[in-house]
Amino acid sequence: MNQFKFLAIALALLLPLGAAQAEMYKWVDKDGHTVYSQTPPETGDYQSLSAPAAPPPSSTAPDTSAADSAGANSGQTAPDKTVEKVSQKSAEMRKKNCEAAKKNLQAYTVSRRVTMPDGKVIMLGDKERQKRIDASKQAIKDFCD
Repeated sequence: MNQFKFLAIALALLLPLGAAQAEMYKWVDKDGHTVYSQTPPETGDYQSLSAPAAPPPSSTAPDTSAADSAGANSGQTAPDKTVEKVSQKSAEMRKKNCEAAKKNLQAYTVSRRVTMPDGKVIMLGDKERQKRIDASKQAIKDFCD
């Protein structure tokens, strides 16, 4: 039984190596389209390509926040534009959430009738209304500056 497990593990480890070393072929078909395949065409000219190297295993980026705060990376370029876009989108979402929380607080404070997202109008009881008012106040604290 142990030999079977060993053989199964060995085969499982070797299978990815065989796939990574597969040949690739490139040719132009009769319609003028460039074709890439793992098998060459039966007729005609083709080019043999080696498969691209597998990317290294992904890992989390090292935490450089301490080095940045100490000024160790002062010679590097400006932050990536994607970081700026993410922070801009985050600020926009906070603003939208703040506005929604304020509207909800006003709606729950003024009236007991609430229109649900599906269009149904419901009447809130005292406890449910107070819960929603408290949740709106908390959201205002979380999202509004």
